[in-house]
Amino acid sequence: MNDFMLQAMAQARLALENDEVPIGAVIVKDGKILSRGRNSREKSQMATGHAELIAIEKACKKLGSS
Repeated sequence: MNDFMLQAMAQARLALENDEVPIGAVIVKDGKILSRGRNSREKSQMATGHAELIAIEKACKKLGSS
């Protein structure tokens, strides 16, 4: 298993430890992790608290994009 998948799984474990559905995501650019995300729907009570959306938001901020 590659390091990117292991990093996504680590995010999923963190979500599970916080009583969230255990889903994690990473966004990779040029062979490096640009951002990470994990589910936070229960804690945040936000419909957009999905791992993928959180990772996308973080990546956009880093890249100066919206």
